[in-house]
Amino acid sequence: MEFYKLKSFLTTIGPLATDDWQLIRSALRIQKFDKHVKLLNQTGVCNSIMFLNSGIARSYVIDEKGRDYTCSFNFNNNDSNQ
Repeated sequence: MEFYKLKSFLTTIGPLATDDWQLIRSALRIQKFDKHVKLLNQTGVCNSIMFLNSGIARSYVIDEKGRDYTCSFNFNNNDSNQ
């Protein structure tokens, strides 16, 4: 099942009816990114929700002097053991 990790995560929050999962599943798509690809520019508008299936992502902002500040690191719990 290609969305097993997402479904498992959602069921940790609460029960997930089969009909609800099918509705969510119908809107999902897998997208793979190479390392160092920006998922969203600082001035961009995010119009999607992303679930990190594997790998690590860094959220950061860049100030007016060009310095970047890390806000968070995002990863799937299974990847944190590597």
